[in-house]
Amino acid sequence: QYILPTYPVAYPSVSYSYIPLYGIAEIDVPILPISAVGKLGYNFQLVNDAYRGSSSVQIEGGLFYAYGLDLHLGNHFAIEGLYSVNSSRVVSGLGYSLDIKNSAYSIALGYSL
Repeated sequence: QYILPTYPVAYPSVSYSYIPLYGIAEIDVPILPISAVGKLGYNFQLVNDAYRGSSSVQIEGGLFYAYGLDLHLGNHFAIEGLYSVNSSRVVSGLGYSLDIKNSAYSIALGYSL
């Protein structure tokens, strides 16, 4: 899963994105073709040079979590609705830090073998 680059309105030359690495838990609902889904892990933050500014700025990844529902359509297809949060931290050369949380709702179509 790759989170496309985000361009903050106040700083249009700056962009950042995330690549989360996570585990998945899925609990099936009896009788219904629905399952509850949870994802938990760590994400790596990718930034462009304008975001980094100077070499003294450190970019750190952080906690990734998501939860939602899967609606199973037959044996191989599913529609997934999730709420996800990507966390990261920016630390300046002067020791100041800024914690960032990027949250999103998503709907995806999946195929499993």
